Amino acid sequence: MSDIFSRMGRFRISRNLFGEENEQALLAIFGDRLMIPVRAEALFQYDCIEYVACCRLFDKVLDGYEAPLYDVQVNAITGEVKAKRMGEI
Repeated sequence: MSDIFSRMGRFRISRNLFGEENEQALLAIFGDRLMIPVRAEALFQYDCIEYVACCRLFDKVLDGYEAPLYDVQVNAITGEVKAKRMGEI
């Protein structure tokens, strides 16, 4: 099994970012096999979609443990994607 499947994380994308004007940022996150989403859930209290995904930018997670929350950011100029592990919300 590939190493990427042991690298799990959660991150949230605000619902107002889903639109043509943010298409390149969303493609940077979900394109080029960077992220492999395994679950998506609408969180109405935060007005966002929370994803659980496998990604080489995330830390390895042992079997049976919850995936940690990350702040995922896209550089608007270069398209580079960064993920910073967050404390629990």
